[in-house]
Amino acid sequence: MSEPSTVSVARAAASDIAELLRDELALASRELRDDLARLRPPALACAGGALAAAIGAGILLQVMAVEHPRSARILGWGLLVGGVASALFSWRAMPKRFLSRTRAQLHADAQLAHEAIS
Repeated sequence: MSEPSTVSVARAAASDIAELLRDELALASRELRDDLARLRPPALACAGGALAAAIGAGILLQVMAVEHPRSARILGWGLLVGGVASALFSWRAMPKRFLSRTRAQLHADAQLAHEAIS
């Protein structure tokens, strides 16, 4: 019984590595799409809060420049405080780590490769 040649073993290893890379890239792509879908609602809320805070700050600057009724000051402060609070709460709700499943899979693959080499 003859053993496989070095060239055939190298080709098989290269084929396995290419297949593993394709699978990992497909997993990362799917996971990134999922992570971005989870990120969208809090990011939009954060942007909306920042916009409300900017409008509130603009109203307050206008109130300071020209004497306006008390209701304008209340509206300005309300938008500013509410916008900042909304932006901060939305920022805290955003996912901070992405591709966690892919990272775990790559770590497991690296351990398997290390064990196979050792």
